[in-house]
Amino acid sequence: MATNVTNGQKPNINMTFSHFRLTANEILDLLESDSWLEDEDVEDHIDVILMPPIEKDDAHTDEDSDKSDGETVGDTTHLPRRVLGTSAEVTGEQSPAPRDGTHEKGSGDVAASATQEPDQCTSVKGPKRKKVRNWRHRPPTFRVELSAGDPNDASEVGDTSPSELFQKMFTRELLENILEQSNLYATQHGRRLNMTMEELLGIIGVMMMTGYRTTHNKRHLWSAKDDVSSVWAQELMPRNRFLELLQNLHLADNSNISKDRYYKVRPYFQHLNAGFKTAALTRNLSVDETMVPYYGRHSTKQFIRGKPVRYGYKLWCLAASTGYLYHAEPYCGADTQLADTGLGKGADVVLGLLNKCAVPPGHAIFFDNLFTSLELLDVLSDMGLGGCGTVRENRLGGAPFSDKKVLEKKQRGTMEWLSDGDNLVVRWNDNRVVTVATNCEPLEPLVTASRYVKKQGGRIAVQMPRPLHAYNTHMGGVDLFDQCVALYRSTIRSKKWWWPLFQWGVDAARTNTWLLSQRHAKGPQLPFLRELTYVLIKKNTVPRPPASFSGRHQAPEDLRYDGLHHWPAELKTRFHRCKVCNSRTNMSCEKCAVPLHPKCMKVYHTP
Repeated sequence: MATNVTNGQKPNINMTFSHFRLTANEILDLLESDSWLEDEDVEDHIDVILMPPIEKDDAHTDEDSDKSDGETVGDTTHLPRRVLGTSAEVTGEQSPAPRDGTHEKGSGDVAASATQEPDQCTSVKGPKRKKVRNWRHRPPTFRVELSAGDPNDASEVGDTSPSELFQKMFTRELLENILEQSNLYATQHGRRLNMTMEELLGIIGVMMMTGYRTTHNKRHLWSAKDDVSSVWAQELMPRNRFLELLQNLHLADNSNISKDRYYKVRPYFQHLNAGFKTAALTRNLSVDETMVPYYGRHSTKQFIRGKPVRYGYKLWCLAASTGYLYHAEPYCGADTQLADTGLGKGADVVLGLLNKCAVPPGHAIFFDNLFTSLELLDVLSDMGLGGCGTVRENRLGGAPFSDKKVLEKKQRGTMEWLSDGDNLVVRWNDNRVVTVATNCEPLEPLVTASRYVKKQGGRIAVQMPRPLHAYNTHMGGVDLFDQCVALYRSTIRSKKWWWPLFQWGVDAARTNTWLLSQRHAKGPQLPFLRELTYVLIKKNTVPRPPASFSGRHQAPEDLRYDGLHHWPAELKTRFHRCKVCNSRTNMSCEKCAVPLHPKCMKVYHTP
């Protein structure tokens, strides 16, 4: 087996090659160490040829696999001794010698010419050249200039009504797409639906109403019991029509199935994100994940321990520090619509969301330790964007901080900081030690924070570095959005796997509508939601002609028993209960206008 190991730069074509024989274990030690990357004498291109390990006589080496393959299953960091001890030939201009000093340059183990390659050679990417960071206790020189403040777009909201604001989020194009796909879905299954725009908006209004008027069964809204019924829903449309519309509600064409596991909701999210971007970007943005509750079966369902919603679909979100959501990207493994930047999954999410929102220079992005890395901050600096987030220990780029356990024993508020010139890393002792990296927030001026100390029986003032204060202030945008959504989450249920995502989209548009209205006039969410629900239901209620008779209707006795012209007639509406036997019938007395079976006519008209 032959391997090309490159540190990320083009190899020197004119270099002279020489060969060395090492063991596989010594090659791995060199690759895992940083010293060989920093050595200027080592060429950018090194060929490593691993010889097959010596198997025992009874080993079947010509088969696809044998028992030896099981030794490395699950943990490739613990290779068997016979593999680590196999010989390897290193070809390059200069190769580091093994630790024991054997096989020096010019020894008898040198292989033949460098131009002679094995019959089968596999080329793979090796570790990239790491940036050598010179950490010093000096103020950084940031390359990012943040904008002065948030844009004043309150005038754009003005006196716009809640329903008009909502249709900026839940756009007309999105509604027409749902209408088209729902009627198409019914046609594909041999049904005539003829859903109208008024009916679709009415359904959305009922969904919002169940957020603050919870019902365990959607059929209860049409119940005759006053404690669970809803006059608004009953006036909007009949129950059976509502259930028929929900049965055929659809978001994508089933005849165009793709390998994308979210193909049913992909157009839906594209329209939603386009509507959310109608609001101007604020200066401070945050990136985080959100969970959509779902307890059914689906290949993309996630479980995250410690979250308010542990089971469900995961979405990557970009939001303002006020909670307004600009973009939500469903996470579905390899089908996630975010580009691979080569900087890791966390950086892929941050840079992908910034690209989809076309964030211009001058904005500050806040994220937690799932996303933060010094390489990501370098890329953000090149883009003219600020970045700030908590960082994990293995992503500090070799910064020589003191041990966490040592810092925890020091006084509360103790801090350490280092800079590599472009980035600032601050370690601060609070309830526990927290580390923050930034490319835009200076260390000073310090902020005074109040903390409760049990031993002293009261609160004390603690000096907090400015990057941590900025992180605490602006990081919770996505969490604030989640809180607003969960406060009045719609409760209509369905067996369709994508229904929670559709319902979340309605709740997200409703929440964004309220948050956008707060820029013009402050107010609680519930009155705003009730007004929006009232308009969506009442404005789209289609008046129905009154029935020829009601369920409690009885003909007057002088008309009922006159014995003249009581003829059976077919009902023009659905089945009703016979006034005599209480069974379903589609016949009635034409003169008395009451439902009756023909066989019950005589009994009903006899005094």
